[in-house]
Amino acid sequence: MRETLVESARPDGVKAELRDTDTHIHYLRSLVRPPAGSRAVPQDVFWLVDGTTYLGEIRIRRRASGSHPSIKSHLYYEIRPSRRGRGLGIEMLRRGLLKARALGHRRLLASAQESNQPSRRMLEQLGARLIARRTIPHTGGTFRLYEIRLAARRTA
Repeated sequence: MRETLVESARPDGVKAELRDTDTHIHYLRSLVRPPAGSRAVPQDVFWLVDGTTYLGEIRIRRRASGSHPSIKSHLYYEIRPSRRGRGLGIEMLRRGLLKARALGHRRLLASAQESNQPSRRMLEQLGARLIARRTIPHTGGTFRLYEIRLAARRTA
């Protein structure tokens, strides 16, 4: 199997909204350049694919954001449920951190639900440092907030 982290791929119908390629491409472009007046944070989206099969994605936000003010993150990532547990997540995250560095990031924040041990393990294996634990009052959900330091690119 050959996995490739790509900026775009022809959707394979994994999600209903992906069936119309033109609509999805417009959506992806709106993530990079949100419409004027939007509160959306610009982000770069990379898909992990095997040929034309969508396996997962990682989003690198230009600044930390999130649905709760105390849990802000630069990263969002997911692996297709049927492909989890095969090492794809850590490989995608590793490649995503290289992309983030190439985009100019030197420090990233990432969050993981306390109950999501695979996500926490991936972050910790790649050198993320736990900086806080946060509980969201109205849901009781607990998250871990991590810091990832990215080394500066070496020049020849």
